[in-house]
Amino acid sequence: MSWYHSDWTQRAPILINNFSGASQIDVTAAVPADFPRFWENVDAANGGADIRVTLADGRTLATFDVDGFNSTTKVATIEINDMAAASNDAGVVAWLYWGATGKSAATTTFSPSQAKTGHLSVAVPGSGTQRMVRCAPEAPGAAQPRTEIFKGANETIHLWWDLTGVLGLRAIPDQGKRFLDEVEHVAYAVFSQSNAETGMIDVGETRMVGSGFIRTTIKAGVSGTNYLARLLVTLTSGRILDFRCTIRVKDVQEPS
Repeated sequence: MSWYHSDWTQRAPILINNFSGASQIDVTAAVPADFPRFWENVDAANGGADIRVTLADGRTLATFDVDGFNSTTKVATIEINDMAAASNDAGVVAWLYWGATGKSAATTTFSPSQAKTGHLSVAVPGSGTQRMVRCAPEAPGAAQPRTEIFKGANETIHLWWDLTGVLGLRAIPDQGKRFLDEVEHVAYAVFSQSNAETGMIDVGETRMVGSGFIRTTIKAGVSGTNYLARLLVTLTSGRILDFRCTIRVKDVQEPS
């Protein structure tokens, strides 16, 4: 549960939309053209031969291919074959590695079948007007979440969950890295009086940045109503993290 190999200097999570999905999946994920950390560090001279894709543990190599790699036009599609999905109703994680020169390609040629969509995000978590929940255990005896998020009924927001303070670290670095806990899959929901408000979420817009930032989307709601947002994260160590926050929907009224 850590870095693939010390020769590789860069990695980014691929969050795969496997909500209402399957247990064995093919995946396609386009590398964004506006992802300079990738395009400026990948071994372009060798056609991206240093690209590697691992499973959620960050170490186990997946069966993968790179389709249409072109460093001039900044085009590349990562394909994963027959990935055993950790959940058939969640966003599941794979890792893209690059940044090692002089390596031989490790790709396998195949044709993805009914592929699920993976996403690489270039966002800065919590930047702009995006909201952030800094995840931590609730205080003993707490009757409601400590974090409250306010939004309007017509407002769609990106709600980020910062897991960095609750992920375990190694006492001794492995491959020069301190990672121990890795996110395996994530799911989220919004509730009102214990009833799931499916119209307030968009699971296809779930994203992951770095090792511990999850982006969810919250929309709609009824002004004057309070809701509960819940993030459920399963780690490759077997730990399950369950975090919640209050969503207060309130439209600002014209002053009297």
